Amino acid sequence: LKAADELVSIPIHGKVDSLNVSVAAGLMMYEVIRQKDL
Repeated sequence: LKAADELVSIPIHGKVDSLNVSVAAGLMMYEVIRQKDL
């Protein structure tokens, strides 16, 4: 984490403890596109 430029967190609700990298990346890409369309 010391070498990272930014730290990002994804709020998770329910019974899921963690997300795999591909799911997390998909959520991040979706959110970037969603915010650009505003």
